[in-house]
Amino acid sequence: MQNQVQTYAFPLKQKLEEGKFTVCSVGAGYVGSLTSIILAAQQPNLKVIVCDVNQDLINSWSDQRYPFYEPELDRQFDIAVNQNKNIKFTTKITDAIQESDAIFICVNTPPKKDLISGLGKESDMKYFDLACQTIASMGDPKKHRILIEKSTFQIQLNILGTVPVGTHKRIHGILSQKLSNPDDCYTIVSMPEFLAEGVAIQNLLFPDRIVVGTPTDKNGMETFEVIKGIYSNFQTKFIHVKTASSELGKLFANAMLAQRISSINSMSQLCETTGASVQDLSKIVGSDKRIGQYFLNASPAFGGSCFEKDLQSLVYILESLGQTDQAMYWSQVLHMNQFQKRRLLDMIISEFPNPSETVLTIFGFAFKKNTSDTRMTPIAYFVNGLIEKGFFVRIHDPQANERGFYLEMEMQGFDIAERFNFQFCGSDYNKAVANSNAIIIGTEWDEYITTNYRNIRDQMNQSRALFFDLRSIVDEEPLKYLGFEKVFKLGN
Repeated sequence: MQNQVQTYAFPLKQKLEEGKFTVCSVGAGYVGSLTSIILAAQQPNLKVIVCDVNQDLINSWSDQRYPFYEPELDRQFDIAVNQNKNIKFTTKITDAIQESDAIFICVNTPPKKDLISGLGKESDMKYFDLACQTIASMGDPKKHRILIEKSTFQIQLNILGTVPVGTHKRIHGILSQKLSNPDDCYTIVSMPEFLAEGVAIQNLLFPDRIVVGTPTDKNGMETFEVIKGIYSNFQTKFIHVKTASSELGKLFANAMLAQRISSINSMSQLCETTGASVQDLSKIVGSDKRIGQYFLNASPAFGGSCFEKDLQSLVYILESLGQTDQAMYWSQVLHMNQFQKRRLLDMIISEFPNPSETVLTIFGFAFKKNTSDTRMTPIAYFVNGLIEKGFFVRIHDPQANERGFYLEMEMQGFDIAERFNFQFCGSDYNKAVANSNAIIIGTEWDEYITTNYRNIRDQMNQSRALFFDLRSIVDEEPLKYLGFEKVFKLGN
């Protein structure tokens, strides 16, 4: 009789309590690798496996050659690998799944295509579906597993009309193609990540909340308890919700953050024309406890792998369901993001009547400071626009690399392969500023605040040099004293 009231989660709880629990991440990219490393470092009784089809990526992790820069990663990696010794990296995906009790799906879901109207974009679920198909082939009713999805909420249209189908239902459909009863083999859980690159380690160590979306039955409740056990050493609050709420909540969170950035950016030009300061506005509204101080820094635009993609996905969902007014509302956040880039680029171009005789230096290509990630960086738009106008453009960044630069330019649809009027200079200041006519701060790296601008100005064009601070991080008066003819500070 006792066996009849036990749920699928019951033996998993026992394994967890006995220290025999294994967690696997399918995907060794940003989310999968960092989530796994922090779990291994903070939960020494867990065994953690990170698997990926990309041999070079796995080799990088295995050899401790991190594929990206993230502050504090070194310390946590050392704890996991050398102290706890409970993590491994492998390309043997089926073996990793077979060995695991809980599986995180952490694969890329990039934007796929535009709708006929609007700014919405469907997520490309190709890699996600392949991962689910592999997981389905390993289904075993004798070994129930928790399947945890961290990818973007997806919608599908069926032949009877528009019906929202969450990612969890998409997974269930794929599992059903190979398994007669998927629920005997897997409990599908949604656990969206809320990482901010540059502070991702801190986000993982001290999360504001851990959101867990499960089925609403008894098995779902006990699965939630297993998840809490996996994260037992993390001091945070758990929010247990419906699976669909968890999935859509991630999109809404990123949409709200992007909205804040577009809101402050929408005031930057007004400040420039009225003599106000956008930093002052940020202080005024940010000191209101109802609003808060975060994500109120004016910028060239928001970037990164999540904000634009998730906004596009949200707009796509709304448009697909015929909720056009709501779609138009969120589309305006995307529109403002594009407008800000366009107006700033036009302003820079207008200062130089002879582009072919002008050298411009961009400080920063990463989409934000403290990360080497260049995905959807707004600076790619400026690089391309300036190159197309005939300027010679040099790009400096302390962490972003040349390979990432070329890949991102290509990913954003900018064809620079046949152009020769640009140079990626990495962290070499001397190469970047030699005989340059202008500095353009594109990324808010701290070193761009403290660098020796006297030395930089001495190496620049002696007849005319301008300064465009698109992050509002440098004091303009000392720059004018050094001989910069014009100093533009965003929102001032």
